[in-house]
Amino acid sequence: MQKKLLSILLTLCMLLSMFPVVLPVSAEEDATVEVLDAADVVDIADAEGFLAVMADPTAWAGSYRLTADIDLTDLPQTPIGNSTTPFTGSFDGNNKTISGINISGTTAYTGLFGVVSSDGDATVIKNLTIEGSVVTTGNFSGPLVGVIIGETVIDNVTVGNEDDGFTFSGGGSGRLGGIIGGIVNNAGLADVMALAYAGDFDVTVKNCVNYTDITLTSLGRVGGIVGSVSLATTSVGHVNNLVIENCVNYGDINAKEGVGGIVGLAEGGWANNSVLITGCFNYGDVTGNAATANKAGGIVGY
Repeated sequence: MQKKLLSILLTLCMLLSMFPVVLPVSAEEDATVEVLDAADVVDIADAEGFLAVMADPTAWAGSYRLTADIDLTDLPQTPIGNSTTPFTGSFDGNNKTISGINISGTTAYTGLFGVVSSDGDATVIKNLTIEGSVVTTGNFSGPLVGVIIGETVIDNVTVGNEDDGFTFSGGGSGRLGGIIGGIVNNAGLADVMALAYAGDFDVTVKNCVNYTDITLTSLGRVGGIVGSVSLATTSVGHVNNLVIENCVNYGDINAKEGVGGIVGLAEGGWANNSVLITGCFNYGDVTGNAATANKAGGIVGY
């Protein structure tokens, strides 16, 4: 009798194994499943993909992520974002390096990203190391960004390396920085202010490192991280708050006046705006070469 029962049980087990068993998933378990919409971010894996973004102003509102180091040596390059169409998207370097940068010109707003604004949400550029050169005779220029005119976050960006790795020079009236040339809302920049975010905005620059030297003999407003900050009011809006935190400059900064290890010039014009510089260090030499009123400082020129 026992053998018969055992035989029946074994037969039932064999039959059950032939059919799939679907176990219910509770609502709580289902809620923990994260679904990512990969279409929101475009991955860039090579120089061809990056140059395609550089050359297409209609792409300058998109979101991008590097998936590999990129070498642009000997390839034609122009800034992403200009005085006609600013960059308003996001760029995650994903802790990769873009080397072989070679951007040159005679106009203002020169950098890997020329003009950066926003469309309501903050424009973000982060987690990136850049190596190469940016050379211009224009003002409002920097290796990473020429000028910022809207809500922006720059986070964890390194220009050059301990062996230099970057060559940068600008001209005109200055406003040159090791990371960013200028952060402005100033009616004097009529060609770009029409593109500025039409409301009050904040700018944050954090965890950035500059190794490149900057020399400007014609004028000044030159800083190791940001060249100049102009918070003047306009009918468009104004910069509420600028925060520069945990940034380091190793480059030597030399200009006629308004020379700072972190910021060259910081000027206001609105009762409620503020500039906060915290946790920043300068290890480069800072030199003002005007006969009088050179306005040079280890952290801020003036």
